[in-house]
Amino acid sequence: MFSTHGIPLAVWAPLAGVVFLAAIAAYSWRRRDVPGALPLAIGALFGIGILLSSACEAAAAAPAVRLVWRNIGAALILPAVTAVTCFALDYASPGRWLTRRNLALLWLPAALMALLIFAGNDRLMWARVEVAADGAAAAQPTAIVKLAIAYGIALALVNAIAFAWLFVRSPQHRWPAALMLLAQLVARGLFVLDVARDTAPFALDAIVSVVLVTFGTYAIALFGFRILDPLPAAREAVLEQIRSGVVVFDNAGRALDLNPAAETILGIRAAAARGKTWPQLAPAQADALAAYGVPCATEDLPNIVLGNGASAREYAPAVTWLRDGRGLSVGAVLMLRDVTEQKAAEAQRVEQQHALATLRERERLARELHDSTGQILAYVSAQAQAIEKRVHDGDTTAAEAQLRRLAQAAQESHTDVREAILSLRAGQAGARSFPAALKQYLAAYREQFGINARLTIDPCVDDATVAPSCAVQLLRVVQEALTNARKHSGAACVSVLVGREGDDVVIAIEDDGVGFALGAEPNSVDARGGYGLGFMRERMAEIGGNLAIDSAPGAGTRVVLRAPCAGGARGRPAEANTHQEVAV
Repeated sequence: MFSTHGIPLAVWAPLAGVVFLAAIAAYSWRRRDVPGALPLAIGALFGIGILLSSACEAAAAAPAVRLVWRNIGAALILPAVTAVTCFALDYASPGRWLTRRNLALLWLPAALMALLIFAGNDRLMWARVEVAADGAAAAQPTAIVKLAIAYGIALALVNAIAFAWLFVRSPQHRWPAALMLLAQLVARGLFVLDVARDTAPFALDAIVSVVLVTFGTYAIALFGFRILDPLPAAREAVLEQIRSGVVVFDNAGRALDLNPAAETILGIRAAAARGKTWPQLAPAQADALAAYGVPCATEDLPNIVLGNGASAREYAPAVTWLRDGRGLSVGAVLMLRDVTEQKAAEAQRVEQQHALATLRERERLARELHDSTGQILAYVSAQAQAIEKRVHDGDTTAAEAQLRRLAQAAQESHTDVREAILSLRAGQAGARSFPAALKQYLAAYREQFGINARLTIDPCVDDATVAPSCAVQLLRVVQEALTNARKHSGAACVSVLVGREGDDVVIAIEDDGVGFALGAEPNSVDARGGYGLGFMRERMAEIGGNLAIDSAPGAGTRVVLRAPCAGGARGRPAEANTHQEVAV
């Protein structure tokens, strides 16, 4: 027998195993809330007792003392096997097989066997005890001990079945399940071979080998595959329960696994999907996301639509590339998030905003028509009555002068009505984006009034920059500023510059007209219809914006509008050189 510094292998090997099992017990105890951890810790403690009793038996000189240690070790074997069985059942299927009733049934034989051994009636345990010439004690087991051995072998078979079931049902656990299944087969094989040699069933070498092989293999699964780490279990639970579809691809673009949501989305079981590429999984969207079978980009992927008719659903894809510890690509994960309801809710919200903006605009237009067109019509009516009186009195000179003023007022009213119609046509910002509506209005403005109108839009201002509720108000304010440039400034050229500064959209309207002194700036409306500055400030205040005016006599007028953008993304300043001029 091998020895180290005079210590026999039968002594130092079990003691080394004690240190090893103590580490397993401590690690498992710290994770006792994880399924299977507590039974494994208990099993390791019983294993420590078995190894200590084996070492003490080998170190004892008196046959009677050896027999005592052998009884202690024998009393701990069945509890250790039972604890390992509880670990196997709880780890393979948490909460399914290890119920309270099954737990009591499993531990009852182990408790009875230990009680029988510790009762001290050796004749119930050993039919014959012989002491060899070297002082070793050999014991022949009774039928009770043989029954306990058979029960232990049955428990080992249960362990093997549990690990085999886990191997088949869970691809994620196949390697640790295979290792622990192998440990059961090897350990029980060693035990059966030892019994077949017609020696004592609890021979020291066999017991130590069984314990070390079993828990040594469990340690590989424990520390190498982190079977008691809750994070992999949590990830698996999330993948199983998440409503988004998750598809795992290898580097060749072949599907490796699908979660239940992805099975429902793609209409295929995970087993049938393995080995298929993305075009095979979703032929209708083969070109939408495919690079070499998986999406080629992780950002700005277009939404995809799966299904037909009323069952069609829209999904937002996202890709995460998988890399190993060396940084090498090992595959990709495609996540499909159902955005059908979200898109429908966004469309409904935008529609409600459009409807609300339309109602408010109708109310405002009604007030404006009453204040402007109504006043003009009242003026025309009064002038017509005055002319009639002048004609009746024979004062044709005064009548002709009033007719000229009446014709001028009618012409101005006609121009205002045409401009109102133009504003109404171009003001359907809810049906198009703000830049498109502004472009359409300036094109018609130039054609109808013969004023050179230029529009410059910064590239960072897109269709989503201005919210629909703000678009109507901004467009009306721009229209009013351009109306002022036509009616009061006598401008021949106007320019509109649209840009962004931080989280604000900034619109600058400039003209080359006569301008005015800022100190003489009217507050609202003058006798001729006015500049409408109060009207403009009121609209800007409603959308959380503001208005600034810079003008001087003979220097033209500059009106700057500032309003919050629909999103919070940062943009370039409105004065940046990256502006693109739009021909109108």
